[in-house]
Amino acid sequence: MDSDDELGTYDTTSTPFRVSKYEDVNSKANGRAAVAGPSSKPPSKSRPNARKRNLSPPADDEDVEDARASDDDAVVLVGESAASVPRKGRPKRAASRDPEPSRASKAKSVSRGKGKAKAKTNDARDPSPEVMDIDNLDEIRANVEDEPQEVPQPIQAWSLKRHQDDTGSASWKKREDRHKRELERLQKQCQDALSQRDNLARQLEELFQTRHTEAEANAEQQAAVYESRIQAQEEMIQELTSQLARVDSLTREGKISTLHFLTREAADEERRGVERQVEKLKQALRDRDKVIAEKDATINNQADEIRQIQKELTAEIERSKSLASSRPNGREALSKSRTPSGPKSGVRLEGLKATQAHKMYEDLTNILILDCHCEIAVDTNEEQWVYSCLYAPSDSRCNIAFTLRSYNEAGETEEEVEKVAYTPKEMSNQSPEWLDQLDFLAGEFTFQRKQLDVFLCKLYTAVNEAQEHLEVKE
Repeated sequence: MDSDDELGTYDTTSTPFRVSKYEDVNSKANGRAAVAGPSSKPPSKSRPNARKRNLSPPADDEDVEDARASDDDAVVLVGESAASVPRKGRPKRAASRDPEPSRASKAKSVSRGKGKAKAKTNDARDPSPEVMDIDNLDEIRANVEDEPQEVPQPIQAWSLKRHQDDTGSASWKKREDRHKRELERLQKQCQDALSQRDNLARQLEELFQTRHTEAEANAEQQAAVYESRIQAQEEMIQELTSQLARVDSLTREGKISTLHFLTREAADEERRGVERQVEKLKQALRDRDKVIAEKDATINNQADEIRQIQKELTAEIERSKSLASSRPNGREALSKSRTPSGPKSGVRLEGLKATQAHKMYEDLTNILILDCHCEIAVDTNEEQWVYSCLYAPSDSRCNIAFTLRSYNEAGETEEEVEKVAYTPKEMSNQSPEWLDQLDFLAGEFTFQRKQLDVFLCKLYTAVNEAQEHLEVKE
């Protein structure tokens, strides 16, 4: 070799390697010559422990030949990888041309020197001869330069690598199995927790949905009433106790404190004020009673007039029906015969006009107003007009009696809205088929007064359909 950077010739079965030359001992700074024997450097304490921890088989890049010199000697590396570096913390030894000892021999030599590590007996390579001691470095250097170096072929480590792969795969498989078992256990535990949570949620929902009986509800209501009463009594007792404590403290102090009593003049003034207020309220009550009495009288008078008019109306209706059935021009003759005369003819004429108007409305709508009276609402103290009506078509046997109550109700915009309440009468005497055909007209409902035309249309339609259904069935 002419240069350290050149590689030797190799064939297809050999591995390139690099040979490092020896360094002259005289080139050292201290000028000390190498002496054969053990190194004066203390052995590393961390190395045996590192060997014990590293129990995996060696890799391919560890198959190198390294020679160790004394403390200040150089090192020659021969092997597959030129970048292999000797481990730190161990003494170096001079290299020889003999093959490097195997790991087993190295471990054996270490165990002989320190007595801590046991040599391996199942190494894949044969142990190499021990390293020879060097007496004269100049002579060895001359021999190395003159004679060609015999480099041993690199040792195949396929068996060790395969063994290492098998060992790693087995450990990885065990670890994976352990992780799978742990995952299955955690999943099962999670499923158990979820099922337990669902059971508890279902039980809680059942408890919330448990309905109370009427007796239990009454008991709870009574308990709430008693609780509120007890709380009020406790507050009253506490207030009276505090007042009594204040009075006792004032009486115990004697002359230092004075009690503030209400004087006679102040008591009389307060009594007179209360009497004036009571008298004012009594006067307001008397005025209200008077107004109520006047309204009652007016209502009674109007009710009498309405009843009288209703009787006349009923008689006129019966007479008009009889005349209409006898001759077509009966109404004209009746109107001529009923024309009033005399000093009170104006009043009677107005009454006849109202009667004729009612008759016209009844003939147009086939709805007879049998009664009309005013009632006072209990909650709002307002007047409510109640109309008793009868819908009796002339060509039908079906009729329906009902009442319409007109009243005012507050709307969404705080404005009063006129409404009408519909209430059917004598529905218990009707047949179930007739009630089914009437549909919503068989029950009570309310609507706005401006929708009376819609109500009338629905009434006509429902009664006509019911009549047709009964005729078809017969």
